[in-house]
Amino acid sequence: MLSGQYECVMDEKGRVAFPAPFRAALGLTGDDGDVLGRFQLTREPFDGCLVARTEAAFEDLLKKVLAMPRSEPLTQHYRRFVVGSAHEIVIDRAGRVNIPKRLREYAGLGRDVIWVGELDNVELWSRERLDEIGKVMDSISDEKRREWSEKYGV
Repeated sequence: MLSGQYECVMDEKGRVAFPAPFRAALGLTGDDGDVLGRFQLTREPFDGCLVARTEAAFEDLLKKVLAMPRSEPLTQHYRRFVVGSAHEIVIDRAGRVNIPKRLREYAGLGRDVIWVGELDNVELWSRERLDEIGKVMDSISDEKRREWSEKYGV
């Protein structure tokens, strides 16, 4: 399981460190010449961040998407938005990845970014957007949060 947050600095070329604990948890620590590992990076359709998935997790997602009725408009949008935005990302020997410009623009990524372990995947956020999500959580009443927590036993 993936958890924790790692603040990183992205350079002007879109290069940023991919945290070693996440590489280890995802099994992306192999030695393939100049490459430490690879993963798929896609847009996240709800919160405006990016999602890193292992090849196996991405294949599982593709199977689910293929099982969706193609005639549904939301299926088509999801296919284009999430699957169509996927990029194979290579972790170089220095532990860095290069985030494609189009994905950086979508997620509003600038210099300060945060990798977030989110149980079964890793999200990449701009500091500003993640701070906004935190404000939304803070705005939910204690009573509502308690009800939700009791409902799911967490």
